[in-house]
Amino acid sequence: MLVSFLMEVLDASHNARLVVVATVCDMSANNVKALKHLGVSEKTPLVRFQNQEITAMFNPPHPPKFTCILSLKHDVSNMECDITVNGKRLTRTAK
Repeated sequence: MLVSFLMEVLDASHNARLVVVATVCDMSANNVKALKHLGVSEKTPLVRFQNQEITAMFNPPHPPKFTCILSLKHDVSNMECDITVNGKRLTRTAK
């Protein structure tokens, strides 16, 4: 269903002479499954549509959020991590 909807949107965009350069989504299971169905992989992060390559990417803030959710779900505790903010190194513990 999601794949056919995306193809419909890309087709309408193409017919309106719009050039789609990327598609952005969150990392929900449905979106990941749809992108895999379209041939998107780590090695080939592209959707091919009417002789055009469209970059497929996840919403940039989503991977850190997803990592946080997974660490809470799987009870990650006392995980040290170094973070650099404005050139300053910070060490924090995830609990």
